[in-house]
Amino acid sequence: MTLLSEETDVFEAAPGQRCAVLFLARRRAPSPENPDRAVRPVMARLDALKAEGWRLSVDRVLAGDGAEADEHPDSPTVYATGFSHDVDFVGLFEAPTPSAALRGVTALEAAGWARALRTQWLIGPREFLPVVGAASRPEDDWAFFALWKWNAAWHAASAEQRRAYDLECDVAFAADVRAGAAIAGRHR
Repeated sequence: MTLLSEETDVFEAAPGQRCAVLFLARRRAPSPENPDRAVRPVMARLDALKAEGWRLSVDRVLAGDGAEADEHPDSPTVYATGFSHDVDFVGLFEAPTPSAALRGVTALEAAGWARALRTQWLIGPREFLPVVGAASRPEDDWAFFALWKWNAAWHAASAEQRRAYDLECDVAFAADVRAGAAIAGRHR
């Protein structure tokens, strides 16, 4: 895959085909009569996806390929978004390939996810590896998801203009990492 932007001091190109599966979800009303019974098939499908090489927790995504499973448990990570958002939950899984991502989302929806949640799925290949600084705190129970769409001006920019923009952003990303942020990579 050709990178949309270049490597920087903070971001290194990611080998392979791993793919982000980000979800923005709202509860369906009314909720299922028996939530435990409704959730069981979804959890079974998530277990099956994990067996197929999916990473279900942000901590596991951050740990990357070389991490031992027992050092970084892989329970699904879902963040409650609070009262100030138009969705109830967000989360990030990582599939082994874009094709696996599409198959997995379809399987999750069929297993009952769609009956409980109205979900917008954002799927994209990983372009850059995770960045975890020495000050990062894996025990934090919160996350910030930055979503952006490259606009027409970015696409029309020269390679030199894009590089200058990336280097300018790199200053902020490097400061975030020094302050304790861990970045789960950049996905297209």
